[in-house]
Amino acid sequence: MSFLAALEEGIIIFDGAMGTMLQKSGLRAGECPELLNLTNPDLIANIHREYIAAGAQVVTTNTFGGSSAKLKTYGLESKCYDINYQAVTIAKFAAAGKAYVAASLGPTGKLMPPMGDMHFDEVYKIFQAQVLAFNAAGADLVIIETMVDLQETRAALLAVKENSPLPVICSITFDERMRTLTGSDPITVATVLEGLGADVIGANCSGGPTQLLPVIEQIAAVCAKPIIVQPNAGLPELIDGETVFRLSPDVFASYAPPLVAAGARCLGGCCGTTPIHISALRQEANKLSPISDRPTTVTSIAGRTNTLFIGTTLSPVIVGERINPTGRAKLAEDIRSGQMELVRQEAVSQVQSGADALDINVGVPGINEAAAMKQAISLVQAQVGVPLVIDTTNPEALETGLRYFCGKALINSINAEDTALSQLLPIAKKYGATILALPLDGSDLPLKAEDRYTLAEKILKAAAMAGIDKHSIIVDGLCLTAGAQQEYAFESVKAIQMFATKLGVPAALGVSNVSFGLPHRDILNSTFLAMTIAAGLKVAIINPHDPRMKETFLAAKVLMNYDQGSKNYISHIKADAPSPLEEPETLTVLQRLRHKVVQGEKTAAAGLVIEAVSQQINSLAIINEALIPAMEDIGTAYFKGEAYLPQVMMAAEAVRAAFQSLKKALPDQDIPQFGTIILATVKGDIHDLGKNIVGALLENNGFKVVDLGKDVSAETIVAAAIEHKADIVGLSALMTTTMPEMAEVIKLMRARDLPVKVMIGGAVVTQEYADLIKADVYAKDAL
Repeated sequence: MSFLAALEEGIIIFDGAMGTMLQKSGLRAGECPELLNLTNPDLIANIHREYIAAGAQVVTTNTFGGSSAKLKTYGLESKCYDINYQAVTIAKFAAAGKAYVAASLGPTGKLMPPMGDMHFDEVYKIFQAQVLAFNAAGADLVIIETMVDLQETRAALLAVKENSPLPVICSITFDERMRTLTGSDPITVATVLEGLGADVIGANCSGGPTQLLPVIEQIAAVCAKPIIVQPNAGLPELIDGETVFRLSPDVFASYAPPLVAAGARCLGGCCGTTPIHISALRQEANKLSPISDRPTTVTSIAGRTNTLFIGTTLSPVIVGERINPTGRAKLAEDIRSGQMELVRQEAVSQVQSGADALDINVGVPGINEAAAMKQAISLVQAQVGVPLVIDTTNPEALETGLRYFCGKALINSINAEDTALSQLLPIAKKYGATILALPLDGSDLPLKAEDRYTLAEKILKAAAMAGIDKHSIIVDGLCLTAGAQQEYAFESVKAIQMFATKLGVPAALGVSNVSFGLPHRDILNSTFLAMTIAAGLKVAIINPHDPRMKETFLAAKVLMNYDQGSKNYISHIKADAPSPLEEPETLTVLQRLRHKVVQGEKTAAAGLVIEAVSQQINSLAIINEALIPAMEDIGTAYFKGEAYLPQVMMAAEAVRAAFQSLKKALPDQDIPQFGTIILATVKGDIHDLGKNIVGALLENNGFKVVDLGKDVSAETIVAAAIEHKADIVGLSALMTTTMPEMAEVIKLMRARDLPVKVMIGGAVVTQEYADLIKADVYAKDAL
């Protein structure tokens, strides 16, 4: 019986932690766990056997850190294939047909832009190399686990889907705010990964079963795929030099009933769990049956940080239409030149004006549209987290946009021509995108609503043949120009009603086309918008900066009972805010600089520094009254859940651009530097993702940062502090087994009587531990 067939039968029990068992077997900090696949295969096989004896039906290979990116730390990248192949071979031998073998793909430890410098294609190739080894060795399935970034997860999932026939699980780790490191929530993660073809979706690691229970509940609310949960045995603590996980096997297993009731079908353990935990879990699971309920399917699109649900009974949404070079010479030149500065500005300003999603059209004659689409998508999604609409009929540009977009996109559009259907539907299916069906077929324009309905029906039938459900389709009502075809303008209203009542699908409309060639277009546009919303329009493709359109949209939502208590309408009317395209004349240059930094606008920030200097504003005022407050603003937004790591890093980049501009404008002046900081991950620890984020933020904000890297001895850290006359030494540790190295650094520094403050942090580090070893500062996170 295949793994997926077994899933249909009932609850599946996975194994527990490999690392915990290796540490119990003598693995020392700083040693490569995956190398044991080659040097001590019997040890790995025996751990697998212990888990199987405890009741595990799936064992996970010792390849969590088996990517070339991770193995490079140990100088083992050339052994990547052998290590991964051997891991599967060991697990299969140990399982002896009694358990399935899940090949583990763990994170690379790197981040993609704007947070880091490893690009999507590079990450894809890293995972691809592991997948090829898994295939050759005969794994039963692949588990992509402990991922902290949705885009890296997408790269891993595509690497599996495009290079292997194996079933694939995607398991993500979330923080206490129920967000990934880069800001994705469980609903968005599930929406995107289900669309992209994951067979099982869920969560692991994090803070234990209590923290993961609401995560599983959110995933189950939108995900029809089986759900996996593998919690830690609580958070690790260092007690008398030993790593301790507080959750006993019985208490750990007691969470099985609520997790299964929430929707989990696969149960296992992560950090701190052992065969004893899995045995207790199996005994509890034997009493349970998985729930059979499935969530109601609703049309959805998603960005990195939020999901939009679109349905015939749901509130309408706005798609910002302004990133389209048609009739806009400056925007066309911006795209043609590759600068994309106007594209970026339009993205930010439209979201500020209330756009729920953004249309991206880069169709400028004579350019490589696929390359331009990739650039535009990458730039826009670094600035905003809303869903994107890929506006092209070029198959190459469409696939490029869908591949690099960190979300579930809406395709604008696929028409009823046979060529379009045959070329574009498979692309939509592959990437799990939602389709905007355009009722045109290259023959006569369908003037009547009935004709549009017939063409829409054709597209839906073709989509169904391609394996695309109607809940992945929105139909365009086809807006004709009243100035040329006045007698057919109302046909769009009738078509919208027919799509909802007869096809059961929501409708979209590019509303402003109705007024083309007529005076006072805003009157016609806003009136037509109100009419179509009343008829059931769910996706209004409009200019969100148009105050009349925005007010009509909000008012219609009140009158259609979508805006409960008229909250959004009242808030908008009370705010009476200026358009994001216009800065109030009363703002000073420093206030504008502060705003641009928060928005991550590097070019604008650099220019405003020059303007400030020309007004005889000194460097201290620029730093203290604009740059520092701006980073405080973005930090506050982060803690409120209004901004996420991509926005924080973009703001930091804007600060760096401002500092560089300041140095050029005042070459003869010493620009204040806030101090010198030594950063290091301590001896025996190879994790440096968080440290690297801290370093980037500090460096971009005027500190001199000396990053010593990872697995750094106390002697090296102290020597660097002396050499660079450091003001602060920042120490990072992710494992409890390496935390004592922090104490060694502090002890050595105190013995040398160095006047240097010590700041410590890391996932397992606490304020209590900082106090215990007499660190000067405990840094919970980078902000």
